[in-house]
Amino acid sequence: MRFVVIVIAISYGLNGLWMLVDPKLWYDTIPGITMLGPYNTHFLRDVGIVYGVCAGGFAWGLGTGRSPALIVAAAWPVLHALYHFQMWVARGFALDLVALVNLLLIQLPAWIGLWAAWHLFKQEKS
Repeated sequence: MRFVVIVIAISYGLNGLWMLVDPKLWYDTIPGITMLGPYNTHFLRDVGIVYGVCAGGFAWGLGTGRSPALIVAAAWPVLHALYHFQMWVARGFALDLVALVNLLLIQLPAWIGLWAAWHLFKQEKS
């Protein structure tokens, strides 16, 4: 479980860093992003900061053994995943590259992160 959280923390941290350092390349590279609206450096860097905070929360929770921090760190990614799920529904459940990217880069990390955080929280309480 700890390994799963470490992988998610690293991936969130790297994604956030990429969004901060080169938001235009991030915007142009990730499939489906351009269809969500015009390029906005400020917005992308804000979201990059949020990814960084979530990565830090996962790392801090693991490093200190404070599993409630893991649940908090998982909160934004799960809410983000729910929002993107709603967008997929609005797109008519399209099975395309955008849906695949949503599944692999948003949905799975968010829900697996929450599941791992909850598992570690329950384990700590036992």
